[in-house]
Amino acid sequence: MLTSLYNASPSFGNVAPEEAFHVFIQEISPICQYEPADVCVSLAMQYADADGDGLISLSELQDLQMVVQAWSARYGDSFPAKTRSGLLLGQFLVNSAGLEALFAGFDANNDGYLSKEELLQDTRLDERPLGMVLLDPDAVDRHALASRFGSLAPLLQQFFPQ
Repeated sequence: MLTSLYNASPSFGNVAPEEAFHVFIQEISPICQYEPADVCVSLAMQYADADGDGLISLSELQDLQMVVQAWSARYGDSFPAKTRSGLLLGQFLVNSAGLEALFAGFDANNDGYLSKEELLQDTRLDERPLGMVLLDPDAVDRHALASRFGSLAPLLQQFFPQ
């Protein structure tokens, strides 16, 4: 298990949240590159789940979004161009769609929380690392995923041939 997993949660008070997140990213990166995708996703869920209830609330997601934005502002210039571009594109998509709307799009049972199953409802994880799974069009229903981005869905769906 990661040494900083619990110490680096967004609510940890001794270190700036973006510094704690940076440590978390450094520790989880090799796990996500080489371990089965479920291990990576489970650790990320644990990190985002500040209250430890096994679910992600909108409030927890909003806190994490602020941490990621601060982390990106602080460390983004040190990333390779491709990584920086991907990070900025992800932030642009989330900000354009609206975090609340995205949350609602994934909250299948409308209980105000996101479970791991809800977050992965358009993705089939297997023993491959997460990056390989996400690149596999047979493992990710890209059209269903794009539809969760509200008004951005038609634009995103153009990137995915049927």
